[in-house]
Amino acid sequence: MWALELGDTGPYEIAGVGDIPEIENGFNTAELFDCTMKFSGDKSIQLTSGSNELIVSGELGRIRVNRGRLTGKPIEELTEADDKWINEKILELCHGKRSGNHMMNFSDCVKDGGKPISDVWSHHRSVSVCHLANLAMRLRRTLKWDPVNEDFAGDEQASSMVSRPQREPYSL
Repeated sequence: MWALELGDTGPYEIAGVGDIPEIENGFNTAELFDCTMKFSGDKSIQLTSGSNELIVSGELGRIRVNRGRLTGKPIEELTEADDKWINEKILELCHGKRSGNHMMNFSDCVKDGGKPISDVWSHHRSVSVCHLANLAMRLRRTLKWDPVNEDFAGDEQASSMVSRPQREPYSL
């Protein structure tokens, strides 16, 4: 979401397949899955089971991201000017702060009133994409999502799965 500058929105369409085990009071997560989310601006995200990496594909090729390492033809062909631009862009996207220790960044932001690199708003949108993929897999059909209202317009079954009853005495 962050790489595609989609941290403040969500997909309008979600489709996916995966086998989700039904384990009573268990961890019901698909181990094998393939899901595609479509966003406005002709952007999409594909979640697939397999290696733990992010692949950003574009007109110039693919960039693979895995725990701080970037590889791929576009990375190999970077000039010094490109490198400088990327570092400036990352600093801009990180609210002027250097990435690294998230707990230290959070503590610094509590002190200075700034926005942390890993903020709750963009994380809400990123995690929502995963939940939406799970709903599409559970319902075994393509879902239409309204990212502004964060609901499935005209789809009562899918909408009923967006939240669940809260334990007493907790509520939202």
